[in-house]
Amino acid sequence: MPDIRRITQDKLLSDYAPLHRYAFYTSPPLDVSLYESQSVLYDDASILGMYEADEAVATVVSIPMTQNVRGKILSMSGVAGVTSKPTTRRKGYVKQLMQTLFEDMYENDFAVSMLYPFRESFYERLGYTLFTHIKSVTFKTTDMKPLLNMPLSGSVEYLNQADGWNIAKAMLHDSQQNKHGMALFLPEPLQYLYGKDDHWLAVARDDEGAVIGTMAYKITAFWGTFEVSRFFAKNSLGRYLLLQYIAKHVDQVHDVHLKRLPYDTHPETWFSDFSVKGDPEIWLTPMCRVIDVQKLQGIHVGEGDITLEISDPFCEWNNGVYRFSAVDGCLQIEPAQNADCSLTINGLSAIIYGTHDLHDFQWRGWGTLSEININTLSQMFPRANPYLFALF
Repeated sequence: MPDIRRITQDKLLSDYAPLHRYAFYTSPPLDVSLYESQSVLYDDASILGMYEADEAVATVVSIPMTQNVRGKILSMSGVAGVTSKPTTRRKGYVKQLMQTLFEDMYENDFAVSMLYPFRESFYERLGYTLFTHIKSVTFKTTDMKPLLNMPLSGSVEYLNQADGWNIAKAMLHDSQQNKHGMALFLPEPLQYLYGKDDHWLAVARDDEGAVIGTMAYKITAFWGTFEVSRFFAKNSLGRYLLLQYIAKHVDQVHDVHLKRLPYDTHPETWFSDFSVKGDPEIWLTPMCRVIDVQKLQGIHVGEGDITLEISDPFCEWNNGVYRFSAVDGCLQIEPAQNADCSLTINGLSAIIYGTHDLHDFQWRGWGTLSEININTLSQMFPRANPYLFALF
């Protein structure tokens, strides 16, 4: 009989790495040596495996992270490493592993969960709801020439990303505090992923020396591409200082590629005659899920009061009737008796993250809301454009 086991670090290379390599990389060969150097990414993770005859045939991973959910930093589980041997697919193993993983998340006090789906409908059946798309844009450096003569106060320096890690780290955490949906790894994996010496770091400062923007980038070749993997600006001046810095490469690179911008970023409005080509990178669109309704206490909400009956077939501890009310701008949740309306966990997750039109819920099977319900929920939880940022 197949059984679920926890995969420990000493089994990472033998039981997890081959399946992960087969599922997400070019093969053969199944080179698993890289996983030894990546062990920091799995130190605090929960890795579950489905075993047949003492052989791991499917896996899932829960990575502990933090996420800004409407102004409050919550504990988040990033689900990754969802794999299955081709000979054991369609047996329901991943679904069983996810059920066990939800229980593991609950026991470890995670409030919410995110993942990047191989197929949206599969994870929707498990209670997840789609985010808005991220943006990826390209443009020509020659289009940026008007920026070269723009009089800007402040300065930009560049250094190796590893040398500037403390600056980059501070910007990441500052940005998370102000960006709904933004998630970050715990300290050690965060530095492993974003503090290596494989990128340059441009740092924009105002006249008083305060950091107001950072940008991690690579240059692919002479006459190649200026590839920006992270672009954060605290204000308009920070943004234009970084853009002007890119423009100074006009005689070195032809193209600029800004990756993983928030959906509500509009680079086409930054200056005149700017020809921007967008690539929505649809496959990178993540999905969200509430793991523990009670742990949503304290997120920032608008005025309102509503009682909801929540149904969650995979996290039974969420099933019940709750009164959601605003107290001094923060969400208060308490048990209740008579519900104003009923929602699936998908519907609640969409409301919390602000990703969907509430009028669409009846067609999605997430609940039937009256116009009064919709007005109350819209006031308490306005539509938003959450930005996950983290890749896992």
